[in-house]
Amino acid sequence: HAELLALEAAGLDAEHVLRAATSNAAVALSANLLLGRVAPGALADLILVDGDPLASVSDARKVIAVVRNGRFFSVAGLLEKAVGAE
Repeated sequence: HAELLALEAAGLDAEHVLRAATSNAAVALSANLLLGRVAPGALADLILVDGDPLASVSDARKVIAVVRNGRFFSVAGLLEKAVGAE
């Protein structure tokens, strides 16, 4: 997230900051058919945030849930499991 904020501080607008972290990064890795987009056949791990990262890049830090391999995980549930595992 520090890198996202640094890109914003360097003058990129929120859309370009988010593209740099997602679809542009996938292109740089030559993996743009599988990563960095939501489309049929793509690997679509997602984060859900409380806010609008296109309005404020810092909202990307407000993660409330993750979808990984088609499974939904709330941050609260993950923290509960981590505390219970101690």
